Amino acid sequence: NPRDQLDIIDKFREDDLNEITKDLSTLKRELEDNAIEILSTMSQLASLKDDISEIDAVSEKLKAFDIEAGDNPEEISQQGAKIQAVGKERKAIVNLISGIADSEDELTSWLQNLDRLIDSTFSRSNLSGPNRNQLEELHRTFSATQPELHQHIQSVQDTLASLRQESDQEGQRIENQILTLQEEYDQTLARYQEVKGKVKERDKLQKLHDELLANQTDYDEKRDRETQLIKERQRLIGKMSDLCDHRCTVRQETAESINKQLSPMIRVTIVPMGNPEEYQIQLSEAMKHSQMQYAKVVEKIISRIPPPEFARLVQNGQVDALMEKLEIDRERANKIIAQLQNTREIFDLEMVELYDLPLIELKDGAEYKAADKLSTGQKCTTILPILLLESVKPLLIDQPEDNLDNAFVYDTVVKSIRTVKMNRQLIFVTHNPNIPVLGDADKVFVLRSNGQQGEVISEGNVDEVKVEIETILEGGKDAFEERRRRYGH
Repeated sequence: NPRDQLDIIDKFREDDLNEITKDLSTLKRELEDNAIEILSTMSQLASLKDDISEIDAVSEKLKAFDIEAGDNPEEISQQGAKIQAVGKERKAIVNLISGIADSEDELTSWLQNLDRLIDSTFSRSNLSGPNRNQLEELHRTFSATQPELHQHIQSVQDTLASLRQESDQEGQRIENQILTLQEEYDQTLARYQEVKGKVKERDKLQKLHDELLANQTDYDEKRDRETQLIKERQRLIGKMSDLCDHRCTVRQETAESINKQLSPMIRVTIVPMGNPEEYQIQLSEAMKHSQMQYAKVVEKIISRIPPPEFARLVQNGQVDALMEKLEIDRERANKIIAQLQNTREIFDLEMVELYDLPLIELKDGAEYKAADKLSTGQKCTTILPILLLESVKPLLIDQPEDNLDNAFVYDTVVKSIRTVKMNRQLIFVTHNPNIPVLGDADKVFVLRSNGQQGEVISEGNVDEVKVEIETILEGGKDAFEERRRRYGH
C-alpha cells in the first residue's frame, strides 16, 4: 500500500514531517474558514444585486416628481432624512447594549464553568491517589487564586454594567430626540395639508431610494471584501503548495539516504504528488448528482489538471479551457461548471492534497522490480532492510524468517541487527536460531503453549538458555550430530 510505504519512509524524519503536517493542518483550517466567508459573501452579493437593480428606476421617479410652486417639500425631506439618521444611531446603541449584556452573561458562565472544572479536578477521589500531595498543593494554589479571579471578573462585569447603563441613557436620549423630531415632522406636514399626500408619497420614494443607496454601498464593500478573501486564499494555497514541496524534498532526502545504505539491492524513489487517490475520491463525490456520466471525465481531470488550477477554471467559468484540456464537448464542460461553481465542494477540491508516491524496488538480476510486483518473500526481502536501518524507535518483528531463506536471514537480518542493536531496541518473535544466537540477543524468552495459553518457561541471555535454543530451535544434540555427519561440519 503506497500510504503504508510512505509511513515507513516518514519515520526516518518524523519530527521534521510532523512539523510540516502541523503547519498544513493549520493552513487547511484557515482555508476552510476562508471558504465559508467567501461563500457567505457571494450569497449576500447575489441578494443585494437584486435589490440595487431598482436604483435607476427610483431615481428617475424622484426627478419626475412634480411638487406645486409655493410648497416646501425640501424641509419635509430633510426632517424625514434626519429622523432616519437618528433612528440608525438608536439601532446601533441598542445593538451595543445587547452585546454588552451578552458579554456579562458569558463571563458569568465562564467563571461558573471554571469553578466546576476545579471542583471536579480536585475531587476527593482524585486527591486520594499516588500524587495526592502534589495535587493538594496545586489545589491550594487554585483555591488561593479563585477569590482574586472572581474579584477581577466582578470588576470587569461592573465596568460592563456601567458602560451598559451609560449606553442605555444615551439610547433613551436619542429615543426622546426621535419623538421630538417626529412631532416636528408631523407639524410640518400639517402646515402643508394641500400637498400632504404627494409629499408623503415622495417621502416614501425617497426613503426607498436611500435604502437602495445604502444597499449599493454595502454591495461595493462586500465586493471589496470578496476580492480580499480571494487574494488571501491564493496566498494560502501558495503557502500550502510550498509546504507540500518541502515535505516532498524531505522524503526525497530520506530516499537518497536509504539508497546510499542499501544500494544496489534496494532502490527507493519518491514521485512528487504522484498519488491522486484523495483527489479522485473527492471529485467523484462532488460530481455524483451532475446528471452526466462522470467517471471518465473525473479520470481525465485528475490526470491533466491539478486541483488549484481546476478550481480556478470552474470558478471563472472558463468553458473553452475545460473543453481544450479535457477534450470534451461544450455541453459537458458547462455541466461541470454548473455542478461545482460557487460551491463548498470546489473550495474543498482546491486544497485537496496530491500525495507523494513512494516507489520501493528490489534488484532482481539486472532489473529493478516494484514492491507490488514481487512475491511475498521478495517483499519481505525489500522491506526488512529498510525497517532495520538505524533509528531511535523500538522495532517489533514477528517471525521474519517465514518467507525468507536462511542465507538472507544471516546476510541481511543478522548483520543489520549487529549494526543497529546498540542504538535501538529490537524485539523478535522467531523460530530461527540464527536471529538470537548470531545476533547475540541480550534477552531470550522461551515460550511454551498448550494450544490455548502460552507461558514463559525460561529466560536469560543466549548462553543461559543455550539448552532450550539447541533443543527447540535446532532439534537437539542428535540433530547437530546428523548435520555434522551429512555436511562434514
